[in-house]
Amino acid sequence: MFDFDFKGNPAIKDSIEALGIPHTEVEAILVNHRGVGFDYQMRDGDRAIIYPYDILPEAQICKLRPDPPQDIRFILDIHLAALARNLRMLGFDTLHGPQFNNRDLVRLALDENRILVSRSRALLKQRCVIHGICLWPEKPDEQTRAVIRRYALDNRIKPFSRCISCNGIKEPVDKNALRDKIPPRTAERYTSFSSCPACAKIYWDGSHYEKMLDKIARILEP
Repeated sequence: MFDFDFKGNPAIKDSIEALGIPHTEVEAILVNHRGVGFDYQMRDGDRAIIYPYDILPEAQICKLRPDPPQDIRFILDIHLAALARNLRMLGFDTLHGPQFNNRDLVRLALDENRILVSRSRALLKQRCVIHGICLWPEKPDEQTRAVIRRYALDNRIKPFSRCISCNGIKEPVDKNALRDKIPPRTAERYTSFSSCPACAKIYWDGSHYEKMLDKIARILEP
């Protein structure tokens, strides 16, 4: 518990974010034992308790935002390329690329009901952002674990169903149709192939496949 000085009657959202906490990281607010929304105006003597997503009060609360969409989809800022590959590897619809500036990220998050993922607190403080997660870990596998746990996605994982490069949905393809597109020794050793209709990248269960399985196991370990 600590004292917080303010002038006038600021919205509690502004007071929280003045402490460096984006509103996307807040799941419940109690002021004087009563649930309030982000627009509550602070008054002298108020006692506020701010709850993160994984700790909620027993008392009835004021809902701060709609529930996350059932069809979980993400959009990531430019600095999270490795995380984007990981999420796609796990089968999650994940937009990412240098073509998206901050304005695009926010617009697409709203237009397509995507969860905005970033390490930029300033980006996530924008009032129009509804669903977002501010990543504190620096390593991609730890970031992936944080996203999975935040939205309880363990049972929604569909490994290798998406193209890691472009986010397209992979489709099985007959090996005979790939004779001129894959090395002869690869055609001899493997029987199962898939490709991405969006970018034409070809996939097979080579040595990298076992490494990726190990990576997934590490990400999902308790």
